[in-house]
Amino acid sequence: MEIGLSIPRIPDVQGLRLFAETAENLGFESVLAGDHIVLPTGGTNQYPYTADGSFSRPSDEPFLETMTLLGFLAACTNRIKLGSTVVILPYRNPVVQAKMFASLDVLTGGRIICG
Repeated sequence: MEIGLSIPRIPDVQGLRLFAETAENLGFESVLAGDHIVLPTGGTNQYPYTADGSFSRPSDEPFLETMTLLGFLAACTNRIKLGSTVVILPYRNPVVQAKMFASLDVLTGGRIICG
């Protein structure tokens, strides 16, 4: 069994580096990041993963864009796989999105996972 971790997309450079390096050193298979550009401030659907139905992070809290974060994590690590938990394709042109993943995959020596 291979186990990966979901990394928080907070703008804490040292914390993110430590998270990825520690995951790699402990033998985890991958570090994955979500692909939401913005967080909802309201809506009709309840978030299913919290007791009160609210999203787990405040919508006004800064968080990083996924592809940029993956590039940073690639520079911090050597072996661990990196990727997205999901790709929300309407955010980007599909050809550009595919090229971004392909470029990261080449630059990391095949360590990218497209979720």
